[in-house]
Amino acid sequence: AGFYNESLAPARDSALMQLGLAPASYVDVDCDLYSSSIDALDFMFRNQLIVPGTIVGYDDWWILPCGRGGEELSPLEVGEGRAHAEMTRRYDVEFLCVAGPCKRITPKQWSREDEKPVYYPARSSRSPNMLQACKSVHQYFGPLFVVRSIGRGRANHGFAMSTADIQHFKSTNHACKQVRKDGKLGLSRRQVARAHAAYNQTLGGSRRQ
Repeated sequence: AGFYNESLAPARDSALMQLGLAPASYVDVDCDLYSSSIDALDFMFRNQLIVPGTIVGYDDWWILPCGRGGEELSPLEVGEGRAHAEMTRRYDVEFLCVAGPCKRITPKQWSREDEKPVYYPARSSRSPNMLQACKSVHQYFGPLFVVRSIGRGRANHGFAMSTADIQHFKSTNHACKQVRKDGKLGLSRRQVARAHAAYNQTLGGSRRQ
């Protein structure tokens, strides 16, 4: 219990690992913010609890980019996505997008041939079974990545959406538009500028798309 920077601090690694923790098959990151996401992910990576073959899913990857002030932001610049990008560099991780909105969706993958994709939020009464509403596994709100390698010199965050793809997703995704409409989460201009600067510093100004 407590803040991750305290409960998952490096000084506690030995005691926590004595609990018999083993490498994870699936890690669900539901931390929302960068600070908590980076603490949780760093604990998992430095203790080899995330290994090649582990699938990492993000619940709120798009929340901040879809919120007010995040219109021009890539998910890799803020929140869970920024932590993901930093782990890629820090531990030389090769990720591959396997499901969710981390890969471009082509018109042929739309749920109806003559309409834009239909996206539903996770708890939608209109769609009890989320996947039944989607023709593509990439038409969901939370991305899933599999770890292909660690420490092999093939670092790649696996987020395969261009700037145009990101803007298309933001303009068509139902859940993304709902986040913006609710207005509960938002970023100031100063926060956006800091996000851009931090991202460029983390990855040396080079964006993989």
